[in-house]
Parts: sequence; structure tokens; C-alpha cells
Amino acid sequence: MAALSPRQTERRYLWTIVTWLFIALCLFALIHLLAPVCNSTRMVSQTAPGVIDASQPGADPATVAASELAAATERRKADEVRSLAKIRLLRLRHAADDVIALTKAFEREHDEWATLTTALLSDERGTRLATDTNAVQAFRSLTQLDFCHFSRWS
Repeated sequence: MAALSPRQTERRYLWTIVTWLFIALCLFALIHLLAPVCNSTRMVSQTAPGVIDASQPGADPATVAASELAAATERRKADEVRSLAKIRLLRLRHAADDVIALTKAFEREHDEWATLTTALLSDERGTRLATDTNAVQAFRSLTQLDFCHFSRWS
């Protein structure tokens, strides 16, 4: 394997750092997205210290009812948190699907543009375009844009 140039080594190093940062960001987002779901799994059981069992001798019916109401309220809150987390996850999936669709559309348009520009050099459309000076200037300005100065990696 050929030795890498210093510039290639720097790019590979920076790309590795960016990759690790992206992975850390994704894990951080996943943890914060799933934290409400994980925390809501703590259900109040009938054997918990604060819950009074109705089968215990001498248990006050009002106290038992209040304890059951508190347990039901906790379960309902946990269900609501779980439902909200599911809604957030669905929204995140839809946003990711939108980004993927936009990326694919951009790639398709880029491929079409690349095909069109190479075809213009040899077909009839290119000769018609060459007769209009304004169109030639516009085409030159589009094809000679230097996008590399926007990128630090080039």
C-alpha cells in the first residue's frame, strides 16, 4: 500500500474525528429520546411499601381506595410518557425519511445535470445553446462555480 500524503493523512484524521462526533451525537440523541420510555417502566406494584393490600386484616377501605387510585394514576402517567416518546420517535423517523428523500432527489438532479452538461458538448441542443450569447454566459457561470472554497476539506 502506498504511503499517504500529509494532506490525505490529515483528511483521514479529521474524517475519523467527525465520524466519532457524529456517532456520539446520535447516541446522545437516542438516550434523550428513549429516556422517558425507560423511566416510565417503573410501575407501582402491589407489594410496594406505599401500596396497601386490601387483603390485609384491618385495612381501611378509604386508605386502600386512595392507594389504588395513586397506583392507577402512576400507571396512567407512565403510559402517557411512553405514548409521547413513541410520538417523538415517529416524528424523528418521518424527519429522517424526509432528509433521505431530499438527499436522493439531490443526487438524482446532480446526475441529470452531469449527464446534460456532457451531452450538450456534442448534441443538437448544445449547438442551439451556443448560438445565444446570454445562454452561453449563464452556462459558463454555472459550470465554472468553484464550490471548493466553501469546503475546508478540499
